[in-house]
Amino acid sequence: DESVEFMTRNRTTGTWFSQRLRWFTGRENKLPTDNHALLGLIAPRHCLISTAYNDGCDQSFSAEQSYLAAREVYRFLGHPEALRIAWRPGGHETCAEVIERYLDWCDFAFGRSRAGLPEELIHHFDWDAWRRQAPAAAPPRDAEVRQRIAWGLGEEPPRQVAAGGTYGRAAAHVSAMLDRGLASEKVACVAVNFGEYVSGDLYFPKAVKGPLPVVVWLHPYSYNLGYNGAYMVGPRLQQFLPNKGVAVLAFDQIGFGSRLHEAQHFYDRYPRWSRLGKMVRDVRAAVDLLTLAGRPEGAGRPEDKLKDMPPIDAKRIYLLGYSLGGTVALHAAALDSRVAGVACFAGFTPMRTDTEAKPTGGLRRFWQWHALQPQLGLFQGRESELPYDFDDLLRLVAPRPCLVVAPRHDRDADPADVDRMMAAVRAAWSVGGAPANLTYQTPDDYSRFQGEQQEAFWKWLEPAARPANP
Repeated sequence: DESVEFMTRNRTTGTWFSQRLRWFTGRENKLPTDNHALLGLIAPRHCLISTAYNDGCDQSFSAEQSYLAAREVYRFLGHPEALRIAWRPGGHETCAEVIERYLDWCDFAFGRSRAGLPEELIHHFDWDAWRRQAPAAAPPRDAEVRQRIAWGLGEEPPRQVAAGGTYGRAAAHVSAMLDRGLASEKVACVAVNFGEYVSGDLYFPKAVKGPLPVVVWLHPYSYNLGYNGAYMVGPRLQQFLPNKGVAVLAFDQIGFGSRLHEAQHFYDRYPRWSRLGKMVRDVRAAVDLLTLAGRPEGAGRPEDKLKDMPPIDAKRIYLLGYSLGGTVALHAAALDSRVAGVACFAGFTPMRTDTEAKPTGGLRRFWQWHALQPQLGLFQGRESELPYDFDDLLRLVAPRPCLVVAPRHDRDADPADVDRMMAAVRAAWSVGGAPANLTYQTPDDYSRFQGEQQEAFWKWLEPAARPANP
């Protein structure tokens, strides 16, 4: 995405905007104005917003939020039909058909045609409609911890037990559109499939020496590009770690990248589940695949399904998540003992104190804006009564290795609340006999995951990544 950080520091776009914008890197919510305000000033004149589902320069979620905010102005002025958002398939490119649609809009705006554009929303979630379907009651605070967490993830439908493999992998043109990068001189890549037909890419060093440790990469809120994220300077994680001798399994979470539309009707199909629950289940399916690939030859390892996959050390499967990915990683690691360790970068703030009075936006981010956990909306205004919180997840992770990085200037977190929670859970590692396995870092930085953060993760992982018998 072309973030404030990118636009003000990139060689191409660095001169397009006032350099004063730099001061809002990491605290974009403090900007005095944004696109929705410009759209409001255009009202009630005709305005068409156009962006692509997988545009490398724009976020479909951000574009839709700007549209929804400005729509209220157009409705107030009596011309809601004069504002529309037009979605394009693919990436930043355009084509003749798209241009024809622009001209059709001009005909409508000039009164030459009565055919405007229908409203199409791909992220909007009607929480009130969801609530009318009588969601499950929350368990009491003294219920077993896994029961309380399960409520937060929703009621899972039955799942298949096949671990997947290389059959059913994504087409090459999808990776090309999403700028995956794929293989390089020293890094190989094999496309895999697991769970409910989830496509992923397994990156690994071409010079394989014995069973490899593997990191499952869980991306942030990158709606357009999925696991590839923003295009800042430096090697991507899926190139960085294989060059250190570690395999990386990366895939798009539901609602992101190649799976953008998969989330659009999710709650029509699974009203009692949650998107976060689906994300956690996909991680579990990824671990199923890696565990299967970790079996020695002749021990039930189906070579036909695992064709081209390198040998995997199933005892060294780690989860790494940033932002949204950090939230998913903590849930998945807490509920799956096969995960050897977990690293969470800017992945949470305590939920029971995350009220709408906080500059984070409160829990509405999860139960409405991103529609990750609608169940949390039932506790709007009484967040302190929530059945579970991240401290429950962290205690289930203990005493396994855990890295929590909480930047002091993360606009999505309250650093004091995070500090208090981390101090409270540290005893769980001591009781487990491994106090050194919990690493908590609070850099004087804003929320980001770039070269410095990759190096910090590698410094933490390197001891575990060494071969057991060098």
